[in-house]
Amino acid sequence: MRTKKSNLKLFLMLLMTMVLLASPILVVEASVKGNSDKLEIDLSNGIIKNGYFSLPIEEDTLGEMFRIAYYPGYIDEVNNKFIALGVRVLEHSDWVVNKTVNVPLSTKLIKFNNEYVFSFRDEYDYNKYRIPVELNGKRITIEVLFDGALGKVIDVSDNEGNEASLKIGDIIKPIFKYYTENHKMEEIVIEDKQIVYDNSLRINQSLYASDKYAFKIYTQSTGRDGHAYSDTIVPATFTAATNTNNMPTPSAWAKADIDKAKANGLTTERVLKDYQKAITREEFCELTVNLYEKLSGKTAEPAASNSFVDTDNIAVLKAYKLGIVNGTGNGEFSPDKLLNREQMAKMFFSTLQLEYKNIGDAEEELSFTDKDKISIWAKQAVNYMFKEKIILGSNNQFNPQQEASREQAIALVYRVFEKFKN
Repeated sequence: MRTKKSNLKLFLMLLMTMVLLASPILVVEASVKGNSDKLEIDLSNGIIKNGYFSLPIEEDTLGEMFRIAYYPGYIDEVNNKFIALGVRVLEHSDWVVNKTVNVPLSTKLIKFNNEYVFSFRDEYDYNKYRIPVELNGKRITIEVLFDGALGKVIDVSDNEGNEASLKIGDIIKPIFKYYTENHKMEEIVIEDKQIVYDNSLRINQSLYASDKYAFKIYTQSTGRDGHAYSDTIVPATFTAATNTNNMPTPSAWAKADIDKAKANGLTTERVLKDYQKAITREEFCELTVNLYEKLSGKTAEPAASNSFVDTDNIAVLKAYKLGIVNGTGNGEFSPDKLLNREQMAKMFFSTLQLEYKNIGDAEEELSFTDKDKISIWAKQAVNYMFKEKIILGSNNQFNPQQEASREQAIALVYRVFEKFKN
């Protein structure tokens, strides 16, 4: 039974959503600055680095008066539309304290039975999402709460915030949002994506990193009626005009190794772009499995498809069964979690041990000045990879917690292959 208090909360959330989506859109030509009325957005000063589009905010901007969010989505090239798949409010401290707007170049979006649905992430509880869908020709909102990798439905309401009915066997259709030519945001029902609401409904989060990925940044004054929207951005089209991290090609030092890795079948399509972007656990599993199969001449067998609740990626399941990698607890693998240098060393070492049982038996004392920061479980691997001159340090430091980029991982996969192929 819905209480008056919960009805009021839903009404206020609905009202806030309507204000945001109905606000006039301003295409502005100024740096990210503002006063107590509005922020102005110009994307030309932004840079792409470590998987984020970073946009500086001028020092005199009264950031505490604003909320900043972004719409992740994609470009519908056929109809020339920006299609939004969600709303994500950015951390207040990020842009108020650090004076930077950081928008990820890939975003976790919600899937119902492997179909993307539009989602509002709750500003105060990041584990809670509101999902607009169509049921029997009417718009309803499903509220989902995540506890770990999987979500569950905790509430269903109609447009007025009243409790709505959703029962087993109902067919629901996703509702996306798009921008019209006059900068209005409209909803569109995805007719060909029909989702059966039943006991087998799987609700999970998935990293959306399509080649057509795009987003809009918007700001809202919390004290006055001041709004600003950016132009749509397609990060993949950025050039080196803003920063060398934007280049779609590998860095000069990595290019030769990456070309050789491609020629030897060690890479995957998903890592052959955004080379300076940090690599994920799942992406690196794909590389290490390729490496193992090329070195051993064997085709690895995958573990059971239900080994993890948050991924059924075949390379992850192969790497897990081989013992190259483990889960992160509670039945999860955390496929989108970024990989650091000591984890990369350990996965390389575990891959090599499958074919070369006695490597690394004689441990030597690590000489890095930050050796105490290297995890105990990684020390043997780091020592071996350094001794073999595969992974080196910098200024006598290993930097074990530093994230590894895609181009670093690909180059190292090739170097390991070249060293051990015979």
